[in-house]
Amino acid sequence: MKNKTVKKFKHMFLDDRCIKEMNGTRLVINQPEKHPANPILAAGKTWEEGKAVGQLNSLIYDTDEKLFKVWYNLTWNRNFGPGPEWKAMAYATSTDGVHWKKPSLGLVEFNGSKDNNILFNNNIYGTVFKDASETRCERKYKMAFAASGEGLSLAGTYQPINAAYSPDGIHWTIPGHKEKHWPYQFHSELPFTTNPIMPEGTDAITDYSWYWDADLRRYIALLRPTWNVPRCVCMSESDDFVHWTPRRVILQPDEKDPHHVSNFHGMTVMRYDEYYIGFLEVYHTEDDYEYYMAYHTITPDMPTWQETMDVQLAMSYDGRNWKRVADRGTFIPCGKDGEFDRGLVLPRSHPFVLNDEIWIYYQACPDRHNFAEHKSKGRYRSTGLARLRKDGFVSIDAEKEGTVLSRNLKMTPYDILLNASAKNGRILAEAVTPMGDVIEGFSRDDCVPFTGDSLEHMVQWKHGRQLVSIIDTLWGGFCLKFYMEQAKLYSFTLTWEQ
Repeated sequence: MKNKTVKKFKHMFLDDRCIKEMNGTRLVINQPEKHPANPILAAGKTWEEGKAVGQLNSLIYDTDEKLFKVWYNLTWNRNFGPGPEWKAMAYATSTDGVHWKKPSLGLVEFNGSKDNNILFNNNIYGTVFKDASETRCERKYKMAFAASGEGLSLAGTYQPINAAYSPDGIHWTIPGHKEKHWPYQFHSELPFTTNPIMPEGTDAITDYSWYWDADLRRYIALLRPTWNVPRCVCMSESDDFVHWTPRRVILQPDEKDPHHVSNFHGMTVMRYDEYYIGFLEVYHTEDDYEYYMAYHTITPDMPTWQETMDVQLAMSYDGRNWKRVADRGTFIPCGKDGEFDRGLVLPRSHPFVLNDEIWIYYQACPDRHNFAEHKSKGRYRSTGLARLRKDGFVSIDAEKEGTVLSRNLKMTPYDILLNASAKNGRILAEAVTPMGDVIEGFSRDDCVPFTGDSLEHMVQWKHGRQLVSIIDTLWGGFCLKFYMEQAKLYSFTLTWEQ
């Protein structure tokens, strides 16, 4: 006889799919806690100081090696200071995700020495990921990259996107030339325009996601359209990381957004249970003045949001069709004046779950998306970390007393698990028919009150039985009604044996 397997089906509140009715409760976007050691990664080596800034490209937690790995760019751009444009890609690792080692790789000579952690020193920048589907060792790590050069990194210009491959994320192979067909003639002279997988290119390649989707069984690229403004999120798909479908718009500002939300700068994605969750970079600027404000000083009488970027949430069930979450509130806000992330908060790579927390790394900048501030402040960028409890994106909150009624749940659970906090209040569960009749023996008076804080609290009944004990009377489903008082409900999970 085979051992039975316990299955779980989690219901979160990223939308109202599982919610039928709410009274005295409300949906709340919960902001993650920024790490007290922020910024956790910044310029630190002697050769980095005074001439370069850290731009986070990609960061992963390698579950095979139990190691954090980061790829970041060091940039000096003539638009933000004197001298020619220069860009190098570097590599660092960490065992705890906070304290980083920048190993001496001995690969690239810089200032007469190879004692550095540089992977490339030739004005390329890109996004790296570890491909769980890849069976060829030499292509386990993939990079989608573009070239930048003197005068060619301005927003709205597009370098072809190319591919590179690596067995370890350090030693890279860049396949050779293919037929050249660049969108602009002068791009053909740039370095590493060698194998354009997307000849039309994109602006701001590192602000978007490139990944293997295990459910769709395809590679996914999230990037901008082939003109830079208005900025929005497009999607392209591939079976082989070489041939890509035409990009299509999946998210763009609409009439529900305020006037200063007319651009989405980028989006990164994580798979979370049955959900896809998008971390949307929202660019706040007056639409009519966007071009003007990019080049002129921001004055004290202007709104505090002028030329800033923060983060909202989006979600999808299928990875292709996306919508905004809850009331479109800010998920990760910019910092206060003088803080390292005052102007820009830009998530990078794919957030992940570690130690019952959701870890979100982001690129930060103290000044705003404004050339005048970049020139005066140096465009210094660094990396921040924000952490959130599991399932904590959106909760149903009751400040006093309130209820929430689920839609019909068409299965009978062995257990009902709550991810909730009620340190100063309580939560009671009640089972009702889809018609609203209380199921005998499983009313709120039969429920043992939940107090405290738990990621997986098992709902208990005073008689000691579970709903599965009356499965013969529950054909057609049932609903759960939660009675809440000074409490937050992040999710509920139904379990059954198979």
